[in-house]
Amino acid sequence: MNCNLLYQASLRWAGGGLNMTDVPNQQPRAEIEDNGDFVRVRFAGGRFDSHTIPFDVLPDLAAYRDLVVEVAKHLFRERNSDRQRVPKGFEESFQLGLSQVIQGNSATALARRLETLEDQPTEAGQVGFDFPRHSEFDDARDLLDRVIAAANDGQALPQEFPRELVGKFNRFGQSLRAGEHAELSHGRTAPVRYDSETRKRIVLSANATYENALDQRFTLTGGEIRAFIVHLADEDGTRFDLRVDTDEECEKAIARRRHRIRVVGAGLFDRQDRLTKIAKYKELIYTDDEPQQPLDERLDEIARTPAGWYSTQNPAPDVSAIARMRELVTLITAEAGVPTPYVYPLPDGSITGEWTRGDWEISATVTLPDLAIELHALNVETDDELEAEIAEFDERTLSAFSRFWSGMDSDTGGQ
Repeated sequence: MNCNLLYQASLRWAGGGLNMTDVPNQQPRAEIEDNGDFVRVRFAGGRFDSHTIPFDVLPDLAAYRDLVVEVAKHLFRERNSDRQRVPKGFEESFQLGLSQVIQGNSATALARRLETLEDQPTEAGQVGFDFPRHSEFDDARDLLDRVIAAANDGQALPQEFPRELVGKFNRFGQSLRAGEHAELSHGRTAPVRYDSETRKRIVLSANATYENALDQRFTLTGGEIRAFIVHLADEDGTRFDLRVDTDEECEKAIARRRHRIRVVGAGLFDRQDRLTKIAKYKELIYTDDEPQQPLDERLDEIARTPAGWYSTQNPAPDVSAIARMRELVTLITAEAGVPTPYVYPLPDGSITGEWTRGDWEISATVTLPDLAIELHALNVETDDELEAEIAEFDERTLSAFSRFWSGMDSDTGGQ
């Protein structure tokens, strides 16, 4: 069971309070009573000036819980050399929940150990689970405090902290931005400050790279459809490979080679903060910095695309499909005021054009062999869809396309 801090217990959001201070507290705040909380995490700076905790920060608290668990497991094995594994239910015995968020000169989250099943009364005949409260979790928390303090002071990490676990700090605090930090404390202990630089020092103490948030633009240079790999290059020409989730995403990226793309996710960085690898992505955004290439020039470029551009057996783009796309776009841009789409070939030889219009992702595809025009629109917020087909290119084409396009102007997306 991997129960995290976010989805547990009662969480009260608080607003108002004093102005933010970026100076770490040297003593626990008097207005926060010690109610036996396992840890208090005070977030300060940047977004926390509003005295609330953004949702995208809460996974860091779950990562802290997981870090405590891994260190506690190590401590148990060190203290019980005759055992290769921790006892059954060891991890499940340690669950944390947010008890409240305190207003004031920051936003402070109080996390308390939740009752496990053996702490709760059971009815006659029911069997509880034997999850004793292992002291290793408290000791792991204290050891983590010492690790963080050592990193802040530029000192070597405590000998008892296992070097193979420094990478676990990659997830803890990854959402903290420049100028933001957290302070961890418990009981009457003085808080220890934790920010992105602290995390970087800890991870790099035993690794050549550390993981950090990535939001960067690249140029698409190709890909490998069977491996779901997209090739990218940064502004310096350094090449990177990105593994995507679906063949559709890979197909789209390969078709848009030389196009600019924004990758939002996480990457591995070296000591000089240079990107060495794209670790994972959350979003691939094509709408920023699209090339402003004239339609005729773009279609002529597509016409020069050879067979096998996508795989060894796919055909070259069909010349009749290119001509039909030229006719369609010329008509709707001149007569209906529709903007020019981004046009690219598909592996079967057909041609498609795409628009982004508010929350709508829209496409018009010239299909083979009949050169019919398939229209599709998806609202990415509501999942509403519109579909239409223009079977013949004649005097009714403009009105048919205009009806489809105007369907996205209504509240429901209906035509």
